[in-house]
Amino acid sequence: ARVKGSNAAVKSGLANMRAQAELYYDSHGQSYAGVCTTGTSGSGIQDMYNAAQTNGQSGGTCVDTGGLAWSAAVKLKAPEGTSVYWCVGSSGVSIGKATWAGNSATECQ
Repeated sequence: ARVKGSNAAVKSGLANMRAQAELYYDSHGQSYAGVCTTGTSGSGIQDMYNAAQTNGQSGGTCVDTGGLAWSAAVKLKAPEGTSVYWCVGSSGVSIGKATWAGNSATECQ
């Protein structure tokens, strides 16, 4: 039950992060540039990502490139999370992925 709760917290946290990233996009000239590095002094998106990672396992990252797109993933806890990353991004997709390279802002699409 604890593992399922932790995984649910990861998924919920990343969904909230995605919503906040859209607000960031609208208020930063229709750009995602810097969305993954914005902490408490800005929109708090990095703080949301850090909280999601606290509930999951180590691994994953947030990637924004060129301001056009972003993706973030956190590794879920076992058993559901055995080598499964929960991935969200600017495409609006939330998906479990077996691998996460963390080098593309469009990796969740």
